[in-house]
Amino acid sequence: MPEKSLYASITGTTTPISVDVMESYTDISSSCNISCVDTTLGIGDDISVDLGYDDDHEVIFTGIVKQVDQDAQTGLIELTCYSTLIKAVDFFIAAEDFDNPFTRTNIDATELVEDLLALAGITSFSGTLSNFIFTEPTFNLVSVADAINQINAVIAWHIWDDATGTVYFEDRRPYVMGGETPSFTFTTGDSGNILTTKYERSESELRNKVVVYGLNPIVATASSASPYLPAGFYKTAVVASPLIASQEQAQLSANYNLELYNRLTTSVDAEVLGDPSLHVNDIVSIVESHTGVTGNWLLFKVSHAWGEDGYSTRMVLKQ
Repeated sequence: MPEKSLYASITGTTTPISVDVMESYTDISSSCNISCVDTTLGIGDDISVDLGYDDDHEVIFTGIVKQVDQDAQTGLIELTCYSTLIKAVDFFIAAEDFDNPFTRTNIDATELVEDLLALAGITSFSGTLSNFIFTEPTFNLVSVADAINQINAVIAWHIWDDATGTVYFEDRRPYVMGGETPSFTFTTGDSGNILTTKYERSESELRNKVVVYGLNPIVATASSASPYLPAGFYKTAVVASPLIASQEQAQLSANYNLELYNRLTTSVDAEVLGDPSLHVNDIVSIVESHTGVTGNWLLFKVSHAWGEDGYSTRMVLKQ
């Protein structure tokens, strides 16, 4: 295969030396570290990174510069950047009148998340209605990100942003869900395009009982026997939230979280030739007849490493 010529175009930046982009399902914001010869960017500036090869490249990251360093020995400039949702992490909700905090009445979880994001200046938003109505949610003395995480804990939904800066709020589990089709296909082996480095199955994250506490005295439970645990044995997860104002809400939350947690964690570490179109939450298909990794997988973590040694993408896949 002929060697491909690397390509990089970065806002206000000349002669990039290396670019590392890291995304994870568990991190609300993705990050990008850039080493370059020169830049006009300063802290707080918007940045866009277009990466790949001369004949195959695209915007892989959009975000904000959070730190600028210069190496005294090499003279190289290091940029530390985070994606759009870092604004939700940085924005702290603090009511000027303690008796009048941020409050909504009878609002769908998705609309509530949208209103919270607007506080942090995030308006490019996409989400479907959850049909879970919060009666009178109130937030104060927490970040927007922490407030949204409280909502996620109740309904077992997920928030993330994409390479263009749009924020999504959906019922996106950390595994392949029914009816999803892959966007990419990888084949392992000598003639394939993927190297499998580790295959793991574990019950460490499995929970087959969920107890939910709402406003006192609201309590609900959901449980199910697991074929991966001893007979009659239960591993318990707890959700405790003042956002839950009725027994019905508590039971729904218990059911949602049991479905989320009552399963094995199956994961694969893999590496491929750099591909800027690969992002967390993508579904990929793997063809492999020996190791057991065949099938559709969710991209749980993705790291792109671009530089003098070439361009590679490392992935953690989950089912």
